Amino acid sequence: MRELILELTAYDWIENHFVEQCIYWKEDGLFFRSIYRSRDTVDLDSLPKPDPIPVEDIRALWHEDLTVAPSPLPESSYVKVPDITTWEPDFGGWSVSKRFFAEVEMLEFLRKHPHPNICVYFGCSRDGNYIEGICIQRYPRTLKQAVEENREGLDREAIIAGLTAGIEHLHSLGLVHCDIKPQNIMLDENNVPVIIDFGSCEREGQAMVKGGGTPGWAKPSWMYGPNSIRVAFKEKDLYAIGLIEKYLKGEWSIEEVNNEDREYLESARVDLGSHSTEKEVSHSSGARDGGAE
Repeated sequence: MRELILELTAYDWIENHFVEQCIYWKEDGLFFRSIYRSRDTVDLDSLPKPDPIPVEDIRALWHEDLTVAPSPLPESSYVKVPDITTWEPDFGGWSVSKRFFAEVEMLEFLRKHPHPNICVYFGCSRDGNYIEGICIQRYPRTLKQAVEENREGLDREAIIAGLTAGIEHLHSLGLVHCDIKPQNIMLDENNVPVIIDFGSCEREGQAMVKGGGTPGWAKPSWMYGPNSIRVAFKEKDLYAIGLIEKYLKGEWSIEEVNNEDREYLESARVDLGSHSTEKEVSHSSGARDGGAE
């Protein structure tokens, strides 16, 4: 029995047209990806069966020096699992599993250098010889959700102060987050901001595996084209904090994000390829047991 994991639809940003559907599915414990260049509804069971995604590409091996998450897991915890939708057959040697393990290593390091504005890491859950997931503290909502619910009720100065304190702590350790955005900032029960998602975090000056951040929260010139700046440096975080401040004031919206990126791409005539947007979800691609990450 085939199980749909995720279906994505890719669009060309510049020409504004459909490119393809990308379908991730599971059968007999193995994961598959199928490309379907039609808008037609796909019958999952009738798709030709491609070669499975190699297990070693999407599951990181367990290392004995890793922190073992409590068992049973705390009710207040959230488990992040590898995101198979980022898998590509040839990614320069950096598979999903390697990127996932790099995040584990970053959280292991931060566990030794805690800060109130950095997420609490409980350790990793294990599945045989593999890391099953990253276990962190669960927080009530993202900054994005909080703004959508009640922007005016938020203490903007306190949120920016807490976010800045967390970033300064990372920078003092020689780290750059590289993907600060409302979805990666949680608010706890007292609306204290907590930074999550260290999948893009690198040491300052280090080449970046995952690119230059998220559209709208990084300068387009850092992200796109052959001259993009794919190195971790502090300005990436500081620039994002400035945009978060505008966002909290209602001065930065998704429409402005799209316009800025589109204007840059059109003026630079960068061949971006395609952009995938989530169309249908059976299971969250990066999470288990719920949570607002």
